[in-house]
Amino acid sequence: MPNKTLFIFLIGIFLVFPVLAFAAGEKPPVTYKEIPEVQFVRPQKPLSIKLKRQVSGEYTWEISGSNVEEILDADKKLRKVLMQETDQEEE
Repeated sequence: MPNKTLFIFLIGIFLVFPVLAFAAGEKPPVTYKEIPEVQFVRPQKPLSIKLKRQVSGEYTWEISGSNVEEILDADKKLRKVLMQETDQEEE
């Protein structure tokens, strides 16, 4: 009797194990996609503005950064703001 139950138990394990292994193997393979836009994106350096006021009251500045458009926009804004300030001082 004990041999019969052991035999049935072993047959059950040998039947169930391959079914579980086959079911676990049905997962789709992992695929990796390379997106070129993501690979070549670099963080931009922030603008660095060094503003100096001369003895005569005029301003000079040095702007550095990695994006030319941002540098030109900052230069335009500085010129606009500082021209308004010098106009107010003259009045």
